[in-house]
Amino acid sequence: MIPLVWVGPNEVNTTRISVKAYTIRRSGRTVMTESGHIDVVSRKYFWRYGSHPRVRRFRSTEAARQCVTTLMSEKLSKSKGYRRLPPGVTIRRPTNN
Repeated sequence: MIPLVWVGPNEVNTTRISVKAYTIRRSGRTVMTESGHIDVVSRKYFWRYGSHPRVRRFRSTEAARQCVTTLMSEKLSKSKGYRRLPPGVTIRRPTNN
């Protein structure tokens, strides 16, 4: 899984900041992505309202690999502004207290 995070200004929010995440996973010919807002608590990342999953199936593993490469380059471009999280850091599901 490749977790990406975007932190930036948002004039609509009361805190004036938005934190979003986007994850990319590939298993064979299937590419799975998740996106949504996250909270950061004590250096741990949690999906705020859950995530929005999307599954893409391809005819070949090479096409799936190409999709992952394309998605990564799009999200890491200067116009999108996402950054990779350090290795081993994951985005967790919220705990219900």
